[in-house]
Amino acid sequence: MRGLPRSPRRINGVRLFSILIPLALIGYFWWQSQPKSYRLIATSDTAAVTLIPCQDGYLTQEKSGWVLRDWESGKERWQVGLQKTDLSPNAHPAWSIGRRGDVFVMFLPASSGPLLQIWKNGRLTFKTTLSTWKGNQNVRDRVLNDGRVIAWTEQPPRCPAVVVEDEKIIAHGTLPYREGHRTFVAPDGSFAVVNDASDIIYTPITIADGSLTATEIPLKGVNVSVEKYPPYYEEGDLLVAGQGLTESGVIFEGKGPKSSGGWETDTVTPGGVYLLQTKGPRSRVYAPSTGEQWSYYAGEDNRGGDATMDGRYALSYFTPDFSPQAARLLQWLIQIPGVGDALPDPYTGHAGLYERPGRLRALLRIDLERWWPSHDVGSYWWFPSPDGRAIVVNLESYDGGARCLLFRW
Repeated sequence: MRGLPRSPRRINGVRLFSILIPLALIGYFWWQSQPKSYRLIATSDTAAVTLIPCQDGYLTQEKSGWVLRDWESGKERWQVGLQKTDLSPNAHPAWSIGRRGDVFVMFLPASSGPLLQIWKNGRLTFKTTLSTWKGNQNVRDRVLNDGRVIAWTEQPPRCPAVVVEDEKIIAHGTLPYREGHRTFVAPDGSFAVVNDASDIIYTPITIADGSLTATEIPLKGVNVSVEKYPPYYEEGDLLVAGQGLTESGVIFEGKGPKSSGGWETDTVTPGGVYLLQTKGPRSRVYAPSTGEQWSYYAGEDNRGGDATMDGRYALSYFTPDFSPQAARLLQWLIQIPGVGDALPDPYTGHAGLYERPGRLRALLRIDLERWWPSHDVGSYWWFPSPDGRAIVVNLESYDGGARCLLFRW
């Protein structure tokens, strides 16, 4: 007996269902592959445009002092209050924070000798007056990558220096000095440099048996940049493993400058291991000490950026590349509620987070007016969090004042 014919509607319904399921899956995975959008998590007012990214949080300078805020919510982790010197207003304290974010040091010029103080997670753990260093106001310090502290004061014939580890002074010595020039120490403590006319004095550092030894080596035709402004470390042009950057951005070591291969250095990561470099529309994250690198295409309007301390992520500033037709389509699509935040504006600058080996993971549309209404923002800086999930932005207004913003995706 022949069976009854199947309903055409059922056949068409099965076929439609079999088509919609793959399309839905394709759409879902396409949507998941698109860059995520950052959302504003927290704001705080700052007294100065000081912004240093650390492993545990980001450091800002506020009216009450220096504050480390966490990457998750922007809440305060610890605070160190403002410190005063008993010398003239021209005598300025020197401060430094380690790349992890737990060790903070303050070195203050004082009439009885400079006062060295070290905090760990906001608790004062070390304090000493270096009474034999009287009569000098140019105090300097640096928290090294391993948590040790080097403090020195700039005075002839060489800068007296001490090294502190585990709440005690473990070494004394001297660093190079040149009249009218800053003496800098590398983030791993492997060397110090000071400009000397058109040359630099390169000094490998050895710390052993209670002594700090720094032997001077002149490098001809090389200078390091001294035009560093907040939020960057003034020592930001020095790297690990005995390498640094010249004033023009070329890498140098004890034997002299090295070829850049056409790459221009934009920024150095805290800790001095990685560089963010650009070459036209491309950017790369590069570790000069090992040769490790990866790159990505940021577009013709590539304005550099910052890499994370482990070199896994890079935050890049750019305006997206679009054809006129695509730009018009995007301008229409971003008006749709719930869609606009997920799509790039073709005419607006963006901060884009790239993950090794070059995947664009998240986008932040730059909108200064919305972030800080009724303020004429004169400058701003940003850094990515170590895990790539957050961006912290510091805004400075021509009208006075500064604001810090935390975004996450």
